Amino acid sequence: CCRWEPYHTTSQWPPMFVRQTGSRTCSRTKSPVQEERAQLANSSDKRLLPAAASVRKLVMSFKARRLVAVLCMALVVVVIYWYFNRRGLRWYAETHWPYSMDPRFSKRECRRTREQLDALIDVAHRTFKTFEKLGVTSFLTYGSLFGGLRYRGPVPWDIDIDMGVIGKTIDQYSFGQLEDAFRKEGMEVEYQAYGGLYKLRKGGASVDIFPYYNTYGGKWLYRNGWESYFFFVN
Repeated sequence: CCRWEPYHTTSQWPPMFVRQTGSRTCSRTKSPVQEERAQLANSSDKRLLPAAASVRKLVMSFKARRLVAVLCMALVVVVIYWYFNRRGLRWYAETHWPYSMDPRFSKRECRRTREQLDALIDVAHRTFKTFEKLGVTSFLTYGSLFGGLRYRGPVPWDIDIDMGVIGKTIDQYSFGQLEDAFRKEGMEVEYQAYGGLYKLRKGGASVDIFPYYNTYGGKWLYRNGWESYFFFVN
């Protein structure tokens, strides 16, 4: 709607155009209909301003409450995680590190009695014998493997036997079948899903059975259960 007319004016321009001499800026005058629509839009905006402000304030307050709720939930999760880690560490300290620098943890004798160690050896033999009959591949692991290499038996302060099995060899049996097999040896069986392990007991002696499964093309073995992935003590 604009032309460049820097030095003269002309009467041939339509009256709806307003030209500024020497400038490219021209503006179109609004028709009555356009003026009416603009007035209606302005009045509508003024009426909607308080409502929009209320909605915006409500949304902001909701976001703030949601943020506070998320932070509170995160704090609760951190506290629970810290509590269980601390409890696990305390249990290990009281049972495995009796001469810890912290005097609160020095509650147990460092060495077990000969009868207690013999009971651990007995349940280990019974467990190996039962797994051999069932065709389950089993082996010593963790502290029991260390004790077998260094002491030719349980470490003098150990409280149980740690044993691993190949998962696919034990998964062919139901829990009831395993329970029946170990009951013949006078042992009780319990499965702990959170740790992904079987716990065998006979009297005051116990055996922890950890199933392991192949991963990364058989180059690595991994444990079941979520405990070992979340709590550093395990």
